[in-house]
Amino acid sequence: HVTSPQITKQRKNEMTNKNIAKLQPPPIIIPDINELASVFRDNYQDGESPRLTEVHAPGAGGRQFIVSTVMGEVGMDAIEGVVLGWYSPRAYYDQPFDPSVEDAQPACFSDDGITGIGDNGTEGETHVCKTCPLAVWGTAVNQKGESTRGQACGQYNKILIAPLEGGFPMILRLPPTGISPFRIHRDKLTAMGLQLRNTVISFRLIQFRGEMSARIIPIAIGLVPDAQRQGIFDLHTALSKYLPPPIANPPALVLPKALRLP
Repeated sequence: HVTSPQITKQRKNEMTNKNIAKLQPPPIIIPDINELASVFRDNYQDGESPRLTEVHAPGAGGRQFIVSTVMGEVGMDAIEGVVLGWYSPRAYYDQPFDPSVEDAQPACFSDDGITGIGDNGTEGETHVCKTCPLAVWGTAVNQKGESTRGQACGQYNKILIAPLEGGFPMILRLPPTGISPFRIHRDKLTAMGLQLRNTVISFRLIQFRGEMSARIIPIAIGLVPDAQRQGIFDLHTALSKYLPPPIANPPALVLPKALRLP
């Protein structure tokens, strides 16, 4: 008896789906949209909008994410929740980092990682990021003025997450070392026929041997219950006007015919 590759792949996917389904995450608390609207009316004037809390990877030697709250900064071992969307901006700073300068503005930036706006040392106000000389590996310079393996125009991911414990969604900023693990994770979910928004993910800090800084690695810890999937979608829709354009209204996922489920 010979099993076809297609059947083998199907069985493997079914087994993986079952394994993820068995991982029961803590109950997901979805904020009440009407209550959020009331809070916005009380806390902001017309024309103002809330700023999303942005979580960064710790510096060299760090073992926790640092999250700013009204009670001060809190260390967290992991950021867990549902990914509502993400985008891949770029930014080029022509001046060395100065901690005394607040809200330093990049010389050139891109919200989508495709088209840059600003001065990148070439003619024109807009540029194609893919062919930009500042996006070449090995063009970055550290604080000492020494060349490094990175890109002068750094790319990173910003991920919109609805936390498991409820509350306003936050932005997790993935540095360049976190981009590839997140892409691989999405590829694996796609191969299994799972949507990212229907998966509960834990972003954890993993220290690799020989590296100074920990990497951010995504790990699936369960599936969003069917009864809450519409609520997750409605939350994203309600918040769309407060979100950056690349993730305000993400396009519907259309799979190639070979990946469509019956």
